[in-house]
Amino acid sequence: MKCFIRPDIFPHHLVDEINSLNDVLGLETNLSDSYVFDVILNNERLEIPYRTYVNIPAEDLFQNLSIRQQQILSCFLTRHHNGFVRKQYLKRVIKIHEPWVVPFISQLIGEYVVEILFEISKNLVYLDIKEFNKFFDDNREFFFRTKQRVRSYWNCYYKNEYKEFEAYIGNKVITYFEGYPGRGNYT
Repeated sequence: MKCFIRPDIFPHHLVDEINSLNDVLGLETNLSDSYVFDVILNNERLEIPYRTYVNIPAEDLFQNLSIRQQQILSCFLTRHHNGFVRKQYLKRVIKIHEPWVVPFISQLIGEYVVEILFEISKNLVYLDIKEFNKFFDDNREFFFRTKQRVRSYWNCYYKNEYKEFEAYIGNKVITYFEGYPGRGNYT
């Protein structure tokens, strides 16, 4: 079944890039990415898939895309069902300073793949903290839910490895954003 990157996943000003990208990609899927999470970005509502179930485009096709199309596709693939793929494409977007990248990285903070959390942690200094602060301020429920997920995944999967929650990498990442000047404590 043919799959398209829906324009409402990204801000409206990227719609032409997304349409061009869809024309050349030919993504295919056997499953729908019907479950989405809603966020607000610069007063615009985005509906980002929780997971995508698409084929990964060949690297030569990826390299023939414009830089902006590569960035869009990489953000989209951070939602892939395979954690190794999510991490691979996180590495491609983590140093991009565009507001529309923030929701994709932020969602990964509240997920269970500890290797992804380590990747985010080692790149915290490269993130545009002002954009993350603005995003979390505009999406307080999202931030609160992310904090809950971090604790829940520690409790389910990592409590034996990290006896204290404070030592868990997910907690260290979320605490970085909470403790940053201008960041409220959304509990």
